[in-house]
Amino acid sequence: MLTETRTDDVDRLMIGSSASHKLIGNTRIPHGCAGRHGFGVAVVAANSFADSLTVLEFSQSLKCVCVCLFVCLFVTRRERTQQCP
Repeated sequence: MLTETRTDDVDRLMIGSSASHKLIGNTRIPHGCAGRHGFGVAVVAANSFADSLTVLEFSQSLKCVCVCLFVCLFVTRRERTQQCP
């Protein structure tokens, strides 16, 4: 899940979902912009998928996130035992 954030406080970002989801990464809110729209982005994933994702890059100027999904996320159970660590 990609979501807009208004804080750098990781605990506030994960209220109510820390048991089932993991924060993959988030942008830093510029000084003086906390609480305002359009300054933060966070990537949150379910625990079952979190180990298959990694953040490659955050672009502050474009307000975008490049996320890498490992191929293991898209293969069958049989293929997974043959190809994935």
